[in-house]
Parts: sequence; C-alpha cells; structure tokens
Amino acid sequence: MPFLFAVVACVPAAADPAGADPRVRAGNRFVVDYPGLPSTLARQPSAMHVSIPTNYDPNRQHPLLLWLNTGEGQPGLGDARGITGGTDFVCVSLPLYRTPEGMAKPGISGILLEETDLPLIWTQYRIMLGDLERMIPNLHPTMRVVGGGSNGAHAAGGLISGTEGEFCRRFHHALFWEGGYLLSDARPMAGGCMMFCWGANSQKARMSVQAKQAADAGVDVETIEMPGVGHDFPLEYHARFRDWLDRKILYAGLPEALQALRQAMGARRWGDALRAVRDVRGKAHVGRPERTEAEEAFGTLCNEGARALDTLKTGTPGPSEWCRFVQMWDSCPCADEARQIANPFAEQELEKILALAGRPRETGLRRYLETWIGFAACGRAREAFDADAAVAYEALTPRAPSGSRPRALRQFIEGWNGSAAVERAREELEAIARAELDEILAITNPARQRHRLEAFARAFDGTDAAREAFERMK
Repeated sequence: MPFLFAVVACVPAAADPAGADPRVRAGNRFVVDYPGLPSTLARQPSAMHVSIPTNYDPNRQHPLLLWLNTGEGQPGLGDARGITGGTDFVCVSLPLYRTPEGMAKPGISGILLEETDLPLIWTQYRIMLGDLERMIPNLHPTMRVVGGGSNGAHAAGGLISGTEGEFCRRFHHALFWEGGYLLSDARPMAGGCMMFCWGANSQKARMSVQAKQAADAGVDVETIEMPGVGHDFPLEYHARFRDWLDRKILYAGLPEALQALRQAMGARRWGDALRAVRDVRGKAHVGRPERTEAEEAFGTLCNEGARALDTLKTGTPGPSEWCRFVQMWDSCPCADEARQIANPFAEQELEKILALAGRPRETGLRRYLETWIGFAACGRAREAFDADAAVAYEALTPRAPSGSRPRALRQFIEGWNGSAAVERAREELEAIARAELDEILAITNPARQRHRLEAFARAFDGTDAAREAFERMK
C-alpha cells in the first residue's frame, strides 16, 4: 500500500569530532533519545537502544540485528543479546507506534498493530536507522536481520510487505517468533532468509501457511515448532536462533568454502586453493577455526609459490609466462618479486600501446590493465586510460541531442568502464533517470503508469531509479 512519509528533524547525541562516535566501542550499550519524535505505543518517549558486540572491530563490517519487542514494544535488548550472545552482531531495538485512532481502541485492540500504523512506524524508523548507519558506518550492507516476537513480529512483517520494498533495501532477512500476521507479501525479501517459530498450541496454523507462501516467493525458509508451547517465548530457543543466524547469514557458505580449500590443497591445485583461501577469509573473521586453517594453508601456498618462482627464473620466460605467474600467485610475496623482475617487459608492452590511437589504443589499454595487474607500469597505463576517457566524455556532450543523451551515456559507461570519467557519466545518467521516474510516478492512471514504468525500467536498467521502478511493479 503506497503512502507518504512525513519529514521529522531530530538530532541525536553528537559524535566525536574526529569522526568516530565514542559510544561505538566493543561491549558498550547505550540509548539514543529522540524527544522530537512522537510518543510510542507504550506511551513513552521515543528512544533507540544499541548494543555493540564484545568483539567489535572498527575495521570489520558487522552484521545488524534489529529486534522489535512483544506487546507494547518498549525497546530493550534482552532477547537480541540472548540470541547473539553479545558477539558479532550490532543489536538495536526500536519502539512500536500506533496512530491515535488505533491507540484509542479498547483493550488488546488498542495494542495490536494494523496496516494503517505502518506509515507512522516507518517514518520514525527511517530517521533512527539513518542515524544508526551514520553512527556505525561499518555495518554490513546485506547481513541485516529484522526480528521480533508477537506484536514486534507483526511490525516486522508489515514493514517487509507494506513499504514498497524500501524496508527490504535495508534489511534482507527476518525472524518471526510467535507473530507476523502483517506479512502479506514476502516477495520484497526474495533471495533472503526467514525463520518462523511458533508454539504448537498457538500460531501454528497461520504461521505455517505464511512460511510456505514465503518459500514460494523465493525466500529461504526454516521453521521451528515449539512442542507444548502456547503464545510464549522460551529462552532456550535463543540458541536455535543463533544457529540459524550463523548458518544462513553470518557464515553462509563457509563449510563449502572450507571443503573446497581442503580438496584443492589435497590435489595440489594451487590456483584453486588460493581462490578458496580468499573465499574463507571473506566468510570467517580472525579467531574462527576455519580462518586459522585458511591462514595455515596460505603459508603453505606461499612457500609453493616461492619454489615455483625459483623454477621459472631458471628458464627464459616471456611476457605471457610472467603475467600468468603473477595472476596465479597474486596474493603471495613471490608475485611482488616476479613483478620487479618482469617490469621491463611491462614497460615495453605499454609503449607499444601508447603509440596507437583511437579504438586500438582504448582496447589495448583496457587489456593491459587486466593483464599486467600490479606492475609498476600500470600507474602510467591507468593515467593514460583515465585521460583518454575524460576526453571522450567531453566530446560526448555536444554530439548527443537531449533525447539520445541517456543512450550515449550508457554506451560511454560500457566502453570506458573502470575509468574515473565513468562515475561522472553514471551520476548524470542517474539524474536523468530520476527526473523521468518522478514524472512517471506523478501519473494517476495505474495502467498507464505501469506501462511507462516497464519501459523505463528496461531503458534505464542498472540505475538506482530503475531498481526502484522494478520494486514498485512487484
């Protein structure tokens, strides 16, 4: 359901002038007050509760767990910290909100959230989450989970289904514990993961159907049934939730990556092994046993690379042999030594390319940058490529009439991808796309608007505006 968002100004506590917020340190917990926002469903002032993991590292991207509590939803991090153990995940809890009309209803009806409450909730959350992202800039962009129990789960479901995909551009996974009835459409979270946990004596009938619908929508779904449990939240299930977070989000694909590493090492496929080391490093932080095993394997690989370099030096390798060696052993010290030895070849190849003009020069520079990775001569090649791209971009301006400008920009971006000038072209293309999308969204006829959105999404594929158009058509 579409709706408009109000703009509310609110300034949380100031960050450290050096740039790092002093509150963001390992193991710290703090509250950010929002006196400028509405009072909550619990009739309390708005506030955001934040918990920094005990193993927080400012140089590492940390996953995020947003937890929405049961009942009136007063923020608190008991369940979130119980699930995560206070490690790895930044945990945040936000309050629930209801419209004045909703809160005026008698009894439980004045507490249970409805679709009409979503605009109010999302307006406040956008502000608080924006502050959180500025406060903790190293939040992982995709390892973000929204979870909640009962009424909090209802809010999570509504935000997934009812914000035209906007909420799911921030959060990619969800955990529903004995709640979530406002989840009417899981497609905005397609490709992500969902956990549904219900009591056998409570929400089983409804939540089992929702779980199947989410799976049919392209979500990776797991379920837990709590035997003999009604509408309750036993703490012993925290460990089950943490196991799900580890398997599906935090360490997704890690067992497979480690197995690939072991197989490659056993078969002495050194190139595959080095790729597997990079894969394991990307999935397991320092201190994990898988990371330790990968680092030990990397040491063995670097020794093998040094022996391979000694063998190569006994012959008369040409440019292609040196390039293949460096590309294979790029992350090992032996690759740097090889670059120093072979840099004269790199300089000779670059001079040949710089003597060319037009398309042969452009193609030659691109291939050179892809082939002679990390060689000292690459600096001159990059400068030449960027300079040629800047000239091509300036030449593009007078030749392209306004109607064909987007097509000319797309062709330029494709032809000069990787150059500094491409960023200017992308920004210009995005501005053109945004202006056109705004015109389309002003169309009041639904059928005509959808027809225009379909054509627009195809014409501006790859832009943020096109992605928004695709989301609006879901």
